Amino acid sequence: MRLVGPLALGLCVLVGAVSCSTDSRSEDTSTGIQSDVADAAPGTDPVTTLAAARPYGYEVLTETFVDTSRQTPAGASTPAAPERTLETRIYLPDATGSLPLIVFAHGISGHPDKFTGLFATWAEAGYVVVAPVFPLTNDQTPGSALNFTDAANQPADMSFVLDEVLELSAAAEGPLAGKIDGGRLGAAGLSLGGLTTYTMALSECCRDDRAVAVEIFAGTTPNMGEGEEFTAVEGVPTLVFHGTGDPWIPYQTGGEAFELLNPPAYLVTLEGAGHSEPFEDSESPFDDFVEAISLAFWDQFLLTSEENAEVLFEQVEAFDSATITAAG
Repeated sequence: MRLVGPLALGLCVLVGAVSCSTDSRSEDTSTGIQSDVADAAPGTDPVTTLAAARPYGYEVLTETFVDTSRQTPAGASTPAAPERTLETRIYLPDATGSLPLIVFAHGISGHPDKFTGLFATWAEAGYVVVAPVFPLTNDQTPGSALNFTDAANQPADMSFVLDEVLELSAAAEGPLAGKIDGGRLGAAGLSLGGLTTYTMALSECCRDDRAVAVEIFAGTTPNMGEGEEFTAVEGVPTLVFHGTGDPWIPYQTGGEAFELLNPPAYLVTLEGAGHSEPFEDSESPFDDFVEAISLAFWDQFLLTSEENAEVLFEQVEAFDSATITAAG
């Protein structure tokens, strides 16, 4: 992938928008992973089947990856560094075989440790979850809320971390050896991490084509700057969640970003939901729903690679406070 100068310029325009943070299961023969959620009977509330879809235990590893080919610019309260250091949380299921992987981008003043519930859901369903701590926008970095322009560097951070974990999977030994299916990689992110994910996984200018399915949580597209517009690639399944009560990235803004996407893409509207609460560990009436629907989407496009929009619509519509719209 490549990053272009106008992207960094365009991020300045967005500072106001991203200021925060039994055997009924089907089995995929190539991964050995079982799932109930994607195969739920029409009209079934996916939340009630979620526990059965999560048969695995998991462990959380921390790896530190250092990209010596790129610099970290000075932040609002931190000096520049000649490299980019990416502490990374890895949720590793105890499922056998090569597993699908989801790389996740946190938001401004965010951190992977704010998503333990969501990541646990995915890991217990058989997905490796890889979540880097971005060097300038994580909540442990002084002045992180002012470092939004470093989002221009974060898509490459996601790709670099993918490189590193795939290398560990290709190794003869180690906890990740043989654990990752490089053909089943998903990308997701919240808020500024959603913008990062739009760029890394969906933008014609900068896409990493290893990402074959995408989820966006309360995010928006980057303003590419210098007269350029965000142009989405075709054929990448995408699920967007956005709350109508979002005070940081308004629902209309998220909806306008969604309208730029090509099918298959879906917008799940969370009625009255705020910005980060439905996705981070803070309690929200949408927690179980988001976990179930996000997992159902991954199961369709990373586990079986078979789109079933009718089932996805029925699962969402079983929840009173959400609606779903298809792109195109």
